[in-house]
Amino acid sequence: GYVTLAFPTLFPLGRGDFAEVRAKDLKWSVWCQHLQNFYDQRFASHPRFPYFMLNTHAREVAVKSARSFVSSERSRNANQRIETVDDVRELSWQGKGDIFSKVSSRDAQLRNTPTFFRKRRQELFAMCEQLGYPSVFATNSHADTHCPYLH
Repeated sequence: GYVTLAFPTLFPLGRGDFAEVRAKDLKWSVWCQHLQNFYDQRFASHPRFPYFMLNTHAREVAVKSARSFVSSERSRNANQRIETVDDVRELSWQGKGDIFSKVSSRDAQLRNTPTFFRKRRQELFAMCEQLGYPSVFATNSHADTHCPYLH
């Protein structure tokens, strides 16, 4: 698979890729968790591999959301064909505001998108209105808890 080729120092024998044939099906999240907890910590301590896993997961979630959106639109608009990107574009020109609001509501579920953070911000403001503003606010950073050489 491409993961072993992209990270040859992590997979020196070229085995262990997610796409390899196995006796049991393996979920991406389980595979990633196993690698993060690998005995020698080479995957967790690699400068780019954790971000690669996070990015791949985010893209997978976005594709699933897009498929779900297209299938729901296909069922709503049974008289229109929605099979290609051009069909979606044509549909978007017909009711741009409607399509934008539908896509935005789905986008709010995808982590690290502007709509996701806008929704979290609205939730925080709503909590402050209901519960009152916090009188104490504390944050911890990686440097506070895991970097003794910075103290």
